Amino acid sequence: MINKFVMKKKILFVEDNPFIKVLAEETFNEEYDVVYASNGKEAMRVLQDLPLPDLIISDLSMPEMTGMEFYKEISHSLVLREIPFVVLSANDSSDEKIACLELGITDFLAKPFNPRELFLRTKNLISKAA
Repeated sequence: MINKFVMKKKILFVEDNPFIKVLAEETFNEEYDVVYASNGKEAMRVLQDLPLPDLIISDLSMPEMTGMEFYKEISHSLVLREIPFVVLSANDSSDEKIACLELGITDFLAKPFNPRELFLRTKNLISKAA
């Protein structure tokens, strides 16, 4: 049980698939404060609000601004580029993983994914960044 007076860590979850959003709510909402955006452009607007998230989870294939474009945009900011960034992608190719890692993306998880695995990866990254 989380102490109600302790502020929850914040996750920005960027995903256009409503099913995965529901899955994320079930996975994270008890322990984390989760803010949702349906694409990179919307996520950029969310990042203008404080407090900043402790971690970002983003799909790669989204309308308006892809996850890769979103990461490239935030990587120009000294503050935002320090936020751990996890990619979710239906494309599990080695080339895509390598492209993400070369850019500096923190972690990559292929869809479909195990929600428990995503939760544990998230928890580990947030605790290491604290």
